[in-house]
Amino acid sequence: MPRIIKYWHAGDSRLIGLLALTLLLIALFLAQQSPQNTSASPNWRKIELTAVKQRLDSGDLSYQEASWYHLASPEELAERARP
Repeated sequence: MPRIIKYWHAGDSRLIGLLALTLLLIALFLAQQSPQNTSASPNWRKIELTAVKQRLDSGDLSYQEASWYHLASPEELAERARP
């Protein structure tokens, strides 16, 4: 580590400071937007665990794939690949 610091320039310290400030601002923004701080925020989806557990117990939810889900055929994949 001392060898790396030996070759630092003044601009390197400013860059590291800018990066640290950016990370700090991102962390503050994410902490402000966390779902724990906003109980009724429309931006976050809350999962009702009791409802999910009831549906699991009743058999409405299972490990089977959804009825609308199907694997794409080669023709469908070719259509998607065209611009």
